[in-house]
Amino acid sequence: MRLYDFGERLLAAEPAETDKVTAYVAANALMGVHQALVDLVRRRVLADEAPEQLADDVRAQGTRAFALLGEGLADYGVRPRAGNGR
Repeated sequence: MRLYDFGERLLAAEPAETDKVTAYVAANALMGVHQALVDLVRRRVLADEAPEQLADDVRAQGTRAFALLGEGLADYGVRPRAGNGR
């Protein structure tokens, strides 16, 4: 799947009342993490780094990047539950 297609699918999955700018920002943030990880892998593969260490580093950096987005976007796309005041 192309990154553009992913963004379009993410935008389409949001409820109609969702702010389209916010949805676009969220999609681009997720795609940005993907692109950053791909760039990291390309640079390190070209530098002939050990695959085992590369895999561990990519996994760790991806986890940190998605955690950062998760904290900032923690409530994005979450529908309020009935009776919890959200």
